Amino acid sequence: MTENELLKRMLNLTRENSQNEIQTKEIKSALERAGITESDTYYSKAFSNIEQALKKKGDNEAVHFWEQYQFELCKRLVRTASYEQKKIIKESINTVKAILYAMRA
Repeated sequence: MTENELLKRMLNLTRENSQNEIQTKEIKSALERAGITESDTYYSKAFSNIEQALKKKGDNEAVHFWEQYQFELCKRLVRTASYEQKKIIKESINTVKAILYAMRA
């Protein structure tokens, strides 16, 4: 491997790490804005969901999908009587809210 090849690989790794750090900061910011803290039991799942959703960042149809999904969750919350089900739906709503924050950032 030549010096130039080694430098190119190092620069690519540095660039990838930098992009990953930026994305992680964006995700954490979106989670915080949505009211999801690291102590919440669903934090890691929400983080993972945002990572997946960000693969479609910039796609208006994807944003529209998440907006509609959040609306359906809100309607379901109103119709649900069970405390446990309400808790799960509220967590889902917060996760979708964080996804939307991240996709619009």
